[in-house]
Amino acid sequence: KSLLSWGAVTQNGYTRNILPTFLETDETVDKLNAKVSHTVNDIDVSAEQSWERDRIRIQKVSNRTLTLSTGLFSNVRQKYEDLVSNLYTTEMRVSKELNEKVFLSTAFLYNHYDGHTVETVTDTSVSAYNENNPDNPANVHQDIFTILPKVSISPSEHFLIDAGLKWEWANKNGTAVYNRDKTNPPNNTIDEFLNIKDGITENKFGENFNFKYDGISNVVFYAGGELGQELRRENNTQDSFGPSPTNTNNFFRDTDTHTYDYGYTLGSKWYPISKFDVTAELKYNYGLRDYKIKSRHIETGDITNGYRGFLDSIAYSSYKPIIMLNYKPFKWLAGNFRYTYDPTTYEIKTRIAEATEFSQYKANIYSTGITFIPIDVLSLTCDYQYKQASTATPANGTGGGPVNYPTYNANVNTLNALCSYSPIKSTTITGSYSLSRTENFNDFSNISLPLGLNNFLQDASLAFENKITENLSLKFKYDFMQY
Repeated sequence: KSLLSWGAVTQNGYTRNILPTFLETDETVDKLNAKVSHTVNDIDVSAEQSWERDRIRIQKVSNRTLTLSTGLFSNVRQKYEDLVSNLYTTEMRVSKELNEKVFLSTAFLYNHYDGHTVETVTDTSVSAYNENNPDNPANVHQDIFTILPKVSISPSEHFLIDAGLKWEWANKNGTAVYNRDKTNPPNNTIDEFLNIKDGITENKFGENFNFKYDGISNVVFYAGGELGQELRRENNTQDSFGPSPTNTNNFFRDTDTHTYDYGYTLGSKWYPISKFDVTAELKYNYGLRDYKIKSRHIETGDITNGYRGFLDSIAYSSYKPIIMLNYKPFKWLAGNFRYTYDPTTYEIKTRIAEATEFSQYKANIYSTGITFIPIDVLSLTCDYQYKQASTATPANGTGGGPVNYPTYNANVNTLNALCSYSPIKSTTITGSYSLSRTENFNDFSNISLPLGLNNFLQDASLAFENKITENLSLKFKYDFMQY
């Protein structure tokens, strides 16, 4: 795989950065899965156990220089990495219909991950801190336990209630060692050892509910909400020692992150005439990330004083009105249109400046689609979306900041088409095409550098599948992508 960095080629005293760098990956994955299900006294019980072992070998050449007159490479920086990991997943589900009005279900999930990697970095350049690092080990351990109880209740024929809870506990630990040869030029002697330890504990709670009422002719009312709360405790430690330690590399920090996410939906669906319906919906979302530094220590040389990215908290809020139209004049033809207005405000409290800044994102999103099924064995679907967005930050004057830059504007055009044809029952031919085009270039040349990117992406595929027997099928597929 080619990388985005380019090495230097020198000839006749001229140097051009045209030499490609690359990444080679060799991966082997073994998977084993077992599942069992049974019904006892009208209680449905299922259990599933899976194991996945992943072995990856990586060689990365991120820099090199070629002198054509000698044919020799210099300033070669290479990384070799061997990774072995095991992932164990246990899942249990229990459900029971108490009566025609009440349905209960619960899911239990457990995930255990162990990963070990050894990394070696070699660098033949003569620059400082070239980091010839032999056999640097790293280990990651993770345990996640999740419980998902849910209940569905129908108090009446036209009224339905769904409610669910979620509790998830996660514990993650990682260690790493980095050995550094800091001599210029390198002398293959380790000057500094860095010991890094990270520990993370996450305690998550979630609630969700949905109401649906269709007791009025040609109208359906619905409402719902999804709430989440999380306490994340993170400990980061880095120690420098050896013949030539660096004091500024000694560091520890304990951080509590409180996360709150709330989303509510209120809407109705109306059938004014046959084969046509209108949906009006309003979504409200609010989120907060609040960082609390319990303890910290860092040697001189870091102006952030150990705080995470200069931030105390980040909050966002948005009200999204949505209108959807669906029309199906015939059995073989259907169309739809959707409009979404997305205004989102971000409130950021910074630690260093002790200030509150506001940013605003606004988007008008138009979507339309059509489905055409002229005969039973042929179907065509096409969807198009146009997104017009703008972003204003303190640099544009929001939140009391200086008015230095215009508002950043962008638009995105997306087209997706799919065709499926089955000449006979056992054979299916599928073709697809997608197109994405953006015009996000904002010319700020009169005050600074231009900002943004225009891009064009298209993807097409053609697949042929033949079902030989009930348990055996043969498939050929061709993909084309251009960016």
